[in-house]
Amino acid sequence: MQDNVNSGHDFTEESKESNDLKALFSVLWSGKWIIIACVVVVGALGAYRAVNVEDTWTSKALITEPQSNDFALFQYKVNAYQPLFDVVTTKKGDIANKSLTLFVKPHNLFQYYINALNSTVYSKDFVNNDESYLEYRDNLVSLADIKDENDRNAYKRAIDNNWLEKTSVVKVDRAKNVFEIKYQSSSKENVSDVLSAYITFISFKANQDLLSDLSSVLDAKKSELIQKKKVVELEATEKLKYEVSRAEYALQIAVATGVEYPLPSLASDDLFPINLGSKGLNAKIKVLKSIRNLSIIDPRINQIDAKLSLFDSLQIDEEMDFEIFRYIKVAEAPVLKGKSDQILMVFIAAFIGLMMGLFFVMTQNLLSRNGFLK
Repeated sequence: MQDNVNSGHDFTEESKESNDLKALFSVLWSGKWIIIACVVVVGALGAYRAVNVEDTWTSKALITEPQSNDFALFQYKVNAYQPLFDVVTTKKGDIANKSLTLFVKPHNLFQYYINALNSTVYSKDFVNNDESYLEYRDNLVSLADIKDENDRNAYKRAIDNNWLEKTSVVKVDRAKNVFEIKYQSSSKENVSDVLSAYITFISFKANQDLLSDLSSVLDAKKSELIQKKKVVELEATEKLKYEVSRAEYALQIAVATGVEYPLPSLASDDLFPINLGSKGLNAKIKVLKSIRNLSIIDPRINQIDAKLSLFDSLQIDEEMDFEIFRYIKVAEAPVLKGKSDQILMVFIAAFIGLMMGLFFVMTQNLLSRNGFLK
């Protein structure tokens, strides 16, 4: 008995679902021309857009932080200046001065390059002065076959603006600090070559910035040492004057007390020690007054002179060959995008039209059933 009831219930449900599907199909069939019209109209718009879309040639390169061997020579030159800087002492022991170690850390070096890539000034400098880019631009102008000089100049400016707008730098892997450099052009000619030229140009500019900052740090340190030497020499001069005056007063006391020869038994740490006797004090005064080398008074002068001498013997070569980035993938041959996606664009547009048609038909049916449409 129970089985019969369940069977009847299932049959009723299936019959209801069948009727619902028939009703839905009937509604859609009655509005088929609306659906077809939406598909045709939107699909035609998509096809028009696909046919008229501009070819886009894209070239990409991937870069990341340099490895030690990429900047080994630069690191060697920088570390040669470490003895000139104060060593920082920590609980873990003596470590190199941070003023210089910052210049040889791969992350910091790479950041110089990224900063240069993001510089609008350097990008404009590239389009105005780089020979590879100027040749690339002239080729595009020649292909356009523009006769009027004003129009040619306007086209050149358009190419420059396109370069500035269509060149992008994007971080694609935060964990590994990987960046993608991409350029998009409407022409296939030399796209990857000009992108490689741009990467090299920016590398040169970044290296210049790095060397300039390093020179500023070194110049500041040298100026600090020169100033320190002046201060130490002044202190030594004053100390020498003090020792001469002290010896002269001691001589007066020794003469007055009749102490002519050295007396080891007398204290030498008095304010005016007379243990050398008048003869010894006379000799001491003559020696003190003859001193020209102030490092005898203060040995720190010799240390400073040694550092300044090392400064003069070392030199940072501005033409030094080193890299502050590393290629993961060099600028690849340009890939065409645009018309290659025409069919996909048409299909997407037709699908959108289908969805719009279904929406209109179902909405119309719903409004009719509720009495809003007669």
